[in-house]
Amino acid sequence: MIFLGIFSLRYTPSIRRPANIIRNPEDDKSYIYGVTDYKTESYGRTWRHVYFDPVRKEQDIASLMLKLRKCEEELAGGDAFEKHRNLYDTYFTVKDTPKRGRKVSLNEEAVNAYIDGYSGFWIILTNAQKDASKALGHYNRRCDIELHFDDMKNLLDCNRLNVHTEKTMKGRLFVNFITLILLNDLRGKVSAIKPRNRKYWDFKDMLNKVSTYSRIHFTGTYKDLWTVPTKAQRLIFSLLKIEYHWKGKIVNLEKPMESEEDDEQEDEEA
Repeated sequence: MIFLGIFSLRYTPSIRRPANIIRNPEDDKSYIYGVTDYKTESYGRTWRHVYFDPVRKEQDIASLMLKLRKCEEELAGGDAFEKHRNLYDTYFTVKDTPKRGRKVSLNEEAVNAYIDGYSGFWIILTNAQKDASKALGHYNRRCDIELHFDDMKNLLDCNRLNVHTEKTMKGRLFVNFITLILLNDLRGKVSAIKPRNRKYWDFKDMLNKVSTYSRIHFTGTYKDLWTVPTKAQRLIFSLLKIEYHWKGKIVNLEKPMESEEDDEQEDEEA
């Protein structure tokens, strides 16, 4: 925290400049500011990227003001809570007099110190990327990596492999890798659908809802059977344009493409 405070105070006056503006990777419609400093150590050069988000700063300030208003009401009513003790001691002065009763005053100096402080600033320390915009993009993609690991450990049951040979382990990892590609593709398709149209379900919710839909295959001359899809399953299949059986018909069946030979034969007949 002290390390961040030193750099944020150093760049506070000059960080809001045209050369430092960066598109926010989390929101394409907003912008942040970033400056870069470097330092050469015995193990090599490190780059220190300092960022400032004015929108986040205003949100932090508004959040603090709401907390302070609630704390002021608690102190004035004599209903103080121990969990707010730090806020009481930092931002308020309380005086009790026999005639006028309790008087709660806001510590303006402490509030101004927070407003003028390093709220809205953060820093990325790296020895691999010297460009502030690219470093921020790489940092924001860390969430995707964490989601993939979570999928492998939970959805794919890869927390423990439970195998006894190296060959089996490699095969299991390869299958999980292919499955992870399919899950990532599904996540992208689900994200492209408007949340209201998919009833705010994510791809995990959809997988859980369609898990009971199955196909029963018979050997011999018997035809395959499918379980009756629920209303939620039909909605999911329709949104993702997946074929399913419903009342003896195949829904979302794509029309097969006609070959060029068939087209030529139709022309001759015509």
